[in-house]
Amino acid sequence: MKIIPERLYRKVRYRKGHGVHSPFAYNLITNIVEEKFPYYIFEDIERCRTELIDSKEKVEFLSQRGNIKKKTVGEITTKETQSCQYGALLFRLVNFFQCKNILQIGASTGVMSLYLASSGKDIRCYALEDRECLIPVIKKTQKGLNINNIQIEHGEYLSAIDNILEKQDNFDLIFLNTMRNPELSKKILDKHINTKILVMDGIRKNKKTKFLWQIITDNPNARITIDLYYLGIALFDGKFYKKDYKAHFDNGKKQNIYENRRQRFNFFNWRKKNLEKRSTP
Repeated sequence: MKIIPERLYRKVRYRKGHGVHSPFAYNLITNIVEEKFPYYIFEDIERCRTELIDSKEKVEFLSQRGNIKKKTVGEITTKETQSCQYGALLFRLVNFFQCKNILQIGASTGVMSLYLASSGKDIRCYALEDRECLIPVIKKTQKGLNINNIQIEHGEYLSAIDNILEKQDNFDLIFLNTMRNPELSKKILDKHINTKILVMDGIRKNKKTKFLWQIITDNPNARITIDLYYLGIALFDGKFYKKDYKAHFDNGKKQNIYENRRQRFNFFNWRKKNLEKRSTP
């Protein structure tokens, strides 16, 4: 019987790179995974997220079972889009590894696409989404931030991947965001797309997704794997020794990326300085 919840145990046992002896992995965990420093673009992206969540526009699409579903853009964004901390981590990974060619499989309403593509204008991000009704939403969000390096592909994922592989046969980073359909994710993994970094979402969602992550960790070409509970990161680089790590990733605490927080902090500084001036004879 588990006395301590695993997420709490990780926070105590694995935070700050504890138990990681590889200098590279230690630096990656402490300075990239656990980093809280915000970039200016985060505020703009989160404003786009807020607009999408508030949207009452309804779209129709086929569910996995073949039924017609009707949902608002706000409902889809709220349910399917990862947190701002998650997006910030994707941004930092792209920036740290200087990724130029990125493949996102499962774009939803496009918020994570913005995080993946916004660290450099020379990045080419292929964003795949099988629900055609969401493509205008993604394009509108992209246009709102004047980010023009996202190439949106729609249609059935396996066919869309084959079309892209005809243009680009290797990637610096792949973000696999299809864990709502583990069978599809397995077929995508079986394609063995050439990449340096693989980020998998929802690796502990259920037994099937845990099994998929185990396939990655058992792959001898995945030299470094990092289990962050909410997602997994695998590095395919032969210069590293094979090693699997666990680390703590705070996916719930809000980062200090909002202007009003900085204003409140500055206000108290201003008040403190004024009190000091008044007390000075």
